[in-house]
Amino acid sequence: MKIIKGIFIMSIYLSTCYSFAQQNTLSDSLTSYDLAFNRLKKLYLKQLDSNIYCKKKAAYRKFYKKMNFEGDVSEIAPDPIPWIKDNLEKTDFFSVTEAELEWAQYMVLDEEDQKQNSDYYNFLFESIPKFGAKIVTELMDDIVTNHLDKFLCKDSPRELYKD
Repeated sequence: MKIIKGIFIMSIYLSTCYSFAQQNTLSDSLTSYDLAFNRLKKLYLKQLDSNIYCKKKAAYRKFYKKMNFEGDVSEIAPDPIPWIKDNLEKTDFFSVTEAELEWAQYMVLDEEDQKQNSDYYNFLFESIPKFGAKIVTELMDDIVTNHLDKFLCKDSPRELYKD
């Protein structure tokens, strides 16, 4: 009888340990996600405050405004120049060369943004394989909801947006 009672108590103990371990694993993964999300958000907000990001954003807006593009983004990604060559008359560019120069300026700013904000980009590319696209989606939802002016560079110097 003692053996059966001991086995019964041992099975309850092991069951409790297993349940506790499952709960800890679940809370640990939620905690690591939350920590990663908060770090990524902090780094992204830092990027949004950077002068280079706002210059890049302004160059991007000016370029696409001149394109007058209304189609599916897949038609022009990752390089809009072929579309401009085929549709120059629809754009506000005087020539393909002008478009190429402005695109090259944007690409230089993008490269500089990636250098100056490398902590953000490195952590982003580290987080995506670990947590999936969910972390980026939730980050963008949070930023657009709570920091839209920063995202749009609304507090940037007006001279960045002059045509």
